[in-house]
Amino acid sequence: MQSLAIVVFLLKFCSSFASHGLDGAADSFATAGAFGSDGLKVGRALPEHIDPNGYVLYCPCMGRFGNQAEQLLGTLAFVKDLNRTYVVPPFIIYPPETDKQSDRIPFTKWFSLKVMNSVHRTITMEKFFETVAPVVWPKGSRVGHCRQYGEPGTCRHKDGNPFGPFWDHFGVTFDSTEQFTAPHDAASLSSKRMWQERFPGDKVPVIALPGAVGAFPMAPRHWNTLCNGQ
Repeated sequence: MQSLAIVVFLLKFCSSFASHGLDGAADSFATAGAFGSDGLKVGRALPEHIDPNGYVLYCPCMGRFGNQAEQLLGTLAFVKDLNRTYVVPPFIIYPPETDKQSDRIPFTKWFSLKVMNSVHRTITMEKFFETVAPVVWPKGSRVGHCRQYGEPGTCRHKDGNPFGPFWDHFGVTFDSTEQFTAPHDAASLSSKRMWQERFPGDKVPVIALPGAVGAFPMAPRHWNTLCNGQ
């Protein structure tokens, strides 16, 4: 029943948004500078399809469809709070009786991005790597981020299945990784400020996480963010 509820929500996504249009769509994407390994290069025009506020992407590597869908929505609320563009990942499936340990189904094969965009600006991960990553996250400058628990160490974005196959599918090799400490959401002004100070859009155009930042199950405040615009 949980999975069915998630599907219904993804398809309808709160009818109250029908009159809201694209949240933040009027933001100017054509000012600032062009991203490089050191962030924004002042003085160069930023392509219109690039969001100067930055992007968030992650591997939806926890559980099967119900878990992935719920974390997808929780992460959408988080990205909306940060005012970055949400890079919507494919769903991960585990095909029975095949040689593949895991496979990927693009979000748009099952759902429409128009519904997601009624809440906040998004881009599919497939489109991101085709049109955006070469500008803001080129090969040779790909930094992965993960939370620090205990002693400092190395992020493990690609350890095991489905993590490794997921990133390999998009041709991602992490050139370096960085651990960080930050609140588990950006719902409050103080937590939002901590995230933005740690990851300023002009210096860190892409936050690349090993897993979803959204809580499981979704926190009630995330429903408020998505359904009431609060």
